[in-house]
Amino acid sequence: MGAKIAKVLLTLVQSKKGRKLLKSLTIIAVSPLLLIMIFLVSGADGASKHNNHLIDVVFMNHEISPSVPDEYRILIENYKVTFQKIDDELATLEISEGRLDSTLIKSILFGATIDYDNNQFLTSLNISEYLQCFYITDEPSDKSPPVHKSIPSTDTVIRNASSYLKINIESKTETIYEIYRVALTGINKGLDDYVPMATLLENAYIISEKTSYIGGVFRSPLEDDWKQYVTSEFGPREPIPLPDGSTTSNYHTGIDLGRPQGTPLLAVGDGKVVVVRYTDEGLGFFCVIDHGGGVFTVYAHMNRIHVTEYQVLKQGQQIGEVGSTGYSTGAHLHFEVIVNRQYVNPRLHLKK
Repeated sequence: MGAKIAKVLLTLVQSKKGRKLLKSLTIIAVSPLLLIMIFLVSGADGASKHNNHLIDVVFMNHEISPSVPDEYRILIENYKVTFQKIDDELATLEISEGRLDSTLIKSILFGATIDYDNNQFLTSLNISEYLQCFYITDEPSDKSPPVHKSIPSTDTVIRNASSYLKINIESKTETIYEIYRVALTGINKGLDDYVPMATLLENAYIISEKTSYIGGVFRSPLEDDWKQYVTSEFGPREPIPLPDGSTTSNYHTGIDLGRPQGTPLLAVGDGKVVVVRYTDEGLGFFCVIDHGGGVFTVYAHMNRIHVTEYQVLKQGQQIGEVGSTGYSTGAHLHFEVIVNRQYVNPRLHLKK
């Protein structure tokens, strides 16, 4: 039923007459998610294709389809410009306690304003003042600089934003959370709890060890040669400071390949996806492929995962995109190879 509705909306949005009709429907005013649906930029199945969804276009700065009508293109561009200003402003803020969730900050603004005639609203928004809805400032008694602390309560920041924007955001909370989940993970799901890799793969190890290896000679996980992009090798290393103040371990269980966010990631060999996890710690968003015979590969810190658990893959099939999720200091792929339950140097298995 949802796909049929989407097709009707998409048919209407492609003509001026249809867009006038949509604007006259009061349901649009009370259901921003329906409005989001008509922004799908490449067909009725666009919601299932990460790169083709409005939220990815806006939040991940993906390209806008040429087929999007001009009035919607202007609106989307204004969101993209506004979100870039938010990122720039956040980069200048020093938060001494907690952290500011840029995806939540953008999701609240997006959910609050998507059903408004908001081109002027976005262009006149004072970004610095809006961000003050998300942190408090302590003024020291001496001449020390002020101390900024993030507000941990989502309900509180929503109330603050509602008051500042003069929009009843609290009535849109469910929509905002849905936008947040899609913007964060690419699908409408929340984050997974942290589970150790050995626990995640406990059953997969047993099954894989009873099968034959099918992976073939591993190709590069990138579209081009992997060797030129190695930024950190397998094995002992100096701990690396992380943005939250902690440090990495002194042993690196894979290799890091530094590439820009959004770079396609490919399966290095035939196999089956046995784990897909979305976490905000450790490996971040990652997946594990079983190549049979007790051989597994791990792809971590992705910003988008394009596969699901139990999906059978062919070598070279895209599995996701480079990101910087979890404990990461910048966009890269953390790539691991596990053989007989032990981490091994990926250089020994990747095609030279």
